[in-house]
Amino acid sequence: MLALELHPKGQNAAMGIKKLTVFLKKGSTNIERISADDGNQDMVWDIKNLNINSKLQSDLFTYSPPVGIEVIDMR
Repeated sequence: MLALELHPKGQNAAMGIKKLTVFLKKGSTNIERISADDGNQDMVWDIKNLNINSKLQSDLFTYSPPVGIEVIDMR
């Protein structure tokens, strides 16, 4: 497993995170674990069954803008 250690720029860390470590499967770009350190505790997430670029049903996400909002399609 390979580790990519990330540190925030400056003093303004999001949610107090001082270090974020992303663990990759050796020889690939698959993320296996993410660890966040806020100086007091480590929070660890193990990634299982990661499906990259899997097809999703088109009706899985819907958005209805509030009345009076102009929608600009930037595709």
